[in-house]
Amino acid sequence: MQNKETSEDIIEGTVYNLIPLNDGNFIFTGSIQGTDEIFIYNVKGKSYKNLKQGNIYNMEVTEDNKKNCL
Repeated sequence: MQNKETSEDIIEGTVYNLIPLNDGNFIFTGSIQGTDEIFIYNVKGKSYKNLKQGNIYNMEVTEDNKKNCL
């Protein structure tokens, strides 16, 4: 799933950290289809896109929506 946008009504996997963004979308860390990544979920489009692959256990987003991976 290398930076491909996928539209699905139901996303199956594990979410470790869910962060709402100012635009109404979400960034989350988790595992979808067995791959640990950071994803962004577009609420209106009901789609998600991977932003970064790897074992990421914590992430923070500043008020201006810049992400910091820990």
